[in-house]
Amino acid sequence: MTQDELLKLAKFISRYSHHNYQYGKYDCMLFPAEWNDVRSGTKKADAIRDNYYDKFTAMKFYKNFISVEGWLKGAGYHEIEVDVDNPIIDGDMVVSGMPEWPLVYVAFQGNLYYMSEDGLFAYNTKVVNNRSVWRK
Repeated sequence: MTQDELLKLAKFISRYSHHNYQYGKYDCMLFPAEWNDVRSGTKKADAIRDNYYDKFTAMKFYKNFISVEGWLKGAGYHEIEVDVDNPIIDGDMVVSGMPEWPLVYVAFQGNLYYMSEDGLFAYNTKVVNNRSVWRK
């Protein structure tokens, strides 16, 4: 990531931390999509925003929407293998959880950020069970 992108990510995380979780506005699907928009100058989150309003409608929307992996590929990310020589770095997207309801974290400064119903949380990269890691 460039220095400009690192600054954008720090500001994005700071702004998002002040929002309460709200389905279709500030939630787990929109957090990584909105970061991608800030980073890339796109408006891909618009396809997600305001299409659901509770957990049930969010699950229904997700089942009928493109997969997380398909969305990441379409946004220009590629899946990488993580190891000692190629660790998770700032800006990576980390997919965890069940395939039916995946969790997508954004990496920054050794932590993985995730918007949960209790707000924005940071987890150490070593404690999250990654299914896949994606880099732009």
